[in-house]
Amino acid sequence: MEYPDFGLVVELDGRAFHDSVADRDRDMERDLDAAIESGLETKRLGWGQSFVRPCVTAVKMGKIFARHGWAGAPTPCSSPDCAVRRSIV
Repeated sequence: MEYPDFGLVVELDGRAFHDSVADRDRDMERDLDAAIESGLETKRLGWGQSFVRPCVTAVKMGKIFARHGWAGAPTPCSSPDCAVRRSIV
């Protein structure tokens, strides 16, 4: 997903579409081209970051977006152990 206002692209990376070395190489080339052509910085998130540690990932991505000018904050989930909730307190 592109966030041009913040100069970022965030992509889910995984074996479904990146099963070969050639697929990963093509993605990295596209990231490099985007950085040159539009100044967009790509952040690739893996399965564990998205499904095992989503709240920790939200905190980290919130810090990256803030560094790029975002004035918002990640929204905590309903878990009492939510890393977003802990980072706000």
